[in-house]
Amino acid sequence: RGDITYTYPANLAPGLYQVRVAVRDDKSGRVGTAHSWIELPDLTKSRLCMSSLLLGERTQAMMRNVSNSTDVGSVMLNPSHRFRSDSTMRFLVFAYNAAISQADQKADVAVQVLVIRDDQPVITTALRKLSIDGMTDFKRIPYAAEVPLSGLQAGRYVLQVTLIDRTSKESTTRQTNFEVY
Repeated sequence: RGDITYTYPANLAPGLYQVRVAVRDDKSGRVGTAHSWIELPDLTKSRLCMSSLLLGERTQAMMRNVSNSTDVGSVMLNPSHRFRSDSTMRFLVFAYNAAISQADQKADVAVQVLVIRDDQPVITTALRKLSIDGMTDFKRIPYAAEVPLSGLQAGRYVLQVTLIDRTSKESTTRQTNFEVY
């Protein structure tokens, strides 16, 4: 697809950062730039917080018969947040510092997902509990989901994910823009 992925590891303190990238094609001389804001949560405060939303795309061509396999195919991260209308957007987020219930010594975190266009929700999921089956460390709980894009018109949208810690009664929300074409 012509996407280029570049990784630059850096140790940064918690806070809000703007990441800026510029590239130049040596053959054509064309240049391009991109920027995005990221927030690194302060995990030392022991309050519920959430990672950035990581978005990826699964197209029809990536699907295959996996009925007897745990391999569900690969998903490429999509830093441009532009998705084909016949694809499925996948996202991953981590809940950090969930409180532990005194009753069962487990975390109780619920999630709700909204897709918004022109300040109106077009997809709203019911509040659902995050699966913690087999987990023993509740300081970092992953959550991944898919949003089929086939029913959405071309245009700009907002993905909003809210986590609610039902033990501590805290909540946190992240959102990011994406485009369907």
